[in-house]
Amino acid sequence: MQDKNVKIQGNLVRVHLSGSFLKFQAIYKVKKLYLQLLILSVIAFFWGLLGVVFVQFSGLYDIGIASISQGLARLANYLIRSNKVSVDADTIYNVIFWLSQILINIPLFVLGWYKISKKFTLLTLYFVVVSNVFGFAFSYIPGVENFFLFANLTELTKANGGLEQAINNQGVQLIFWEQTAEKQISLMFYALIWGFLQAVFYSVILIIDASSGGLDFLAFWYSEKKHKDIGGILFIVNTLSFLIGYTIGTYLTGSLLAQGFQGDRQKPFGVAFFLSPNLVFTIFMNIILGIFTSYFFPKYQFVKVEVYGKHMEQMRNYLLSSNQSFAVTMFEVEGGYSRQKNQVLVTNCLFTKTAELLEAVRRVDPDALFSITFIKKLDGYIYERKAPDKVVPPVKDPVKAQEN
Repeated sequence: MQDKNVKIQGNLVRVHLSGSFLKFQAIYKVKKLYLQLLILSVIAFFWGLLGVVFVQFSGLYDIGIASISQGLARLANYLIRSNKVSVDADTIYNVIFWLSQILINIPLFVLGWYKISKKFTLLTLYFVVVSNVFGFAFSYIPGVENFFLFANLTELTKANGGLEQAINNQGVQLIFWEQTAEKQISLMFYALIWGFLQAVFYSVILIIDASSGGLDFLAFWYSEKKHKDIGGILFIVNTLSFLIGYTIGTYLTGSLLAQGFQGDRQKPFGVAFFLSPNLVFTIFMNIILGIFTSYFFPKYQFVKVEVYGKHMEQMRNYLLSSNQSFAVTMFEVEGGYSRQKNQVLVTNCLFTKTAELLEAVRRVDPDALFSITFIKKLDGYIYERKAPDKVVPPVKDPVKAQEN
C-alpha cells in the first residue's frame, strides 16, 4: 500500500513533512464564547480542587496576589486562636484565603477594562470568581486537610513534636530543615507537580485571552506594552507577591507563636523561620511555572517564516488584501537541481501567529513548503502592519481568482 505522503516523480521522491507548531494548537481556534467559558469552567474546577490539595494544607503558597491573601488568612487564623475569639477560625481562614481574592481583584479589573481589553477582563473575572468559589467549597470536604499524595505532613509533624508541632497546631504549616527529610522531599514534589500543572492551566487561560487575575493583570499589561516574555515577568511578579505573603503568614506568624515556646533552638524572627523549605520550594515552584509557561505559550518568541511555492504573487496579494497582519518580503531563488527560478516569501512574526499564517498559505497553495527558523536575538525595530478598518472577505480560491 502506497503512502499518500510519499510521491515518486522520476528520480525524485517527494515526502510530505508536517508538525504541530503550537502547543495546545486546537485551543487557538476556539473563538466561540460559550466554548471559552466551558474551558475556563473546567480549569477553574481543577484549579480550586488542586489548590486545596497542593497549597492550602501543604505549606506552599499560591501564585500572585493569592499568596498575600493566604498570608493574611494564616495571620488571622493565629490571632483568632491565640486570643480565643468566639468565631470559627477555619471559616475565617477559608473566606480570607479564597473569597477575599475576588474583592482584592476589583481595582485590577478596572485596570484591565481600560488598559487591556473588555473581553479579557470579563473572561478573567469569570475565572477568578468560579475558581475561588470552587476552592472555597472544596476546602470544606471532610478530612481534606489530611489528604496528601505523598507523606502525610500533618502526622509527621505530630511525630516530631516540639516547636514545629506547636506552630502547625495553630494553622501555620511550617517545617524546618533539620527535621525529617521525608517532609521536605514531599514538599519538593508538591512544588514540582503544582508548578507544572499551573503552567498548563495558565497557558490555556492565556490562549483563550484571559488570565488568573490578580497581579497577572500588571504582568500581562507590561508584556503587551514592552513585548517581553510573560513567563519571566510572571516569575518576578509572583516571587515578589509571595515574599510579602510568606513574610506575613509564615515568618511573622511563626515567630509570634515561637515567642511563647520554650525548649527549642529556633529563635523567633531568626534565619530558620525565613529560609525554611516552605520558602525555597515555593520559589522553586514559581521557577517551574515560569519555564513551562514560556514553553507552552511562547507569546513573544519571534521566528522567521519562509514559504516556497508556485503562487507567491497570489499569496502576497491575499495577505495584503485580507485582515491578516503580516508584513512580507519576497526574493527570487534558483533551484539547484532543476535550475528553475522561483520566488520565496519571507516574514518575521510571533511564533503564536505561525498557525494563522500557515492556514492563510494553505488557502493559496496547498503544496507550498512552510519553513520556520527561531530567532534567538533581535536588535532593532519591529514593524507590524495594522489590519484594515474594513475587512476584505477572503477569496475562496485565490489561484483561480488570479487566473480569471
